[in-house]
Amino acid sequence: MEERQDIRSRRRLAILHAAAEEFCQNGFDHARMDAIAARVGIGKSTIYEYFPSKTALFTAVGEQTAEQAKREMRAILEDDVPFRHKLVNYMRFLTTLMAQIGQKFFNIFRENSSMTLIDEIGRRYQTELYTMVLEAVRRARDAGEIRAGTDPVVVAALLTSVPGTLFKKYDISAEALVDLLMQGMDVCEAK
Repeated sequence: MEERQDIRSRRRLAILHAAAEEFCQNGFDHARMDAIAARVGIGKSTIYEYFPSKTALFTAVGEQTAEQAKREMRAILEDDVPFRHKLVNYMRFLTTLMAQIGQKFFNIFRENSSMTLIDEIGRRYQTELYTMVLEAVRRARDAGEIRAGTDPVVVAALLTSVPGTLFKKYDISAEALVDLLMQGMDVCEAK
């Protein structure tokens, strides 16, 4: 029984991976379930045993991507390093993530039919990311790494919106942004 579950789990992951490639290459509207099945080496009907529709499959791909990013982000924000290092790692991670995703999802983002699904997943992810960043800022404030009067809500809002500027063609390093942010929070001496 366990072996059967393991096979189902591996097949589901293979379908998600193949679907991500197909959606990125052809966009949501032009992605074909038979092409996804061919990438995995299964019949198209097998996909429907796991996902009832192309929309459900697309949503699962987005959720899987967001979950992986959240796990990696949580590890960065909960790492036992000074707050400045967390921020630099955070900025680098998001910049890298968006560089990898940005090109791949260009075809998807240009289609109106997929925008509602992307927006829904994005809103959930943004809220969870904000909460993780807020907790990291509170821990830094409580540990004396940033000024006691710093409002964690304002800092978290800024930190979850700043990485969007990194995706533009500015030649700004993560370190330069973090240094400016840390100066604005009147950083205490490292302990």
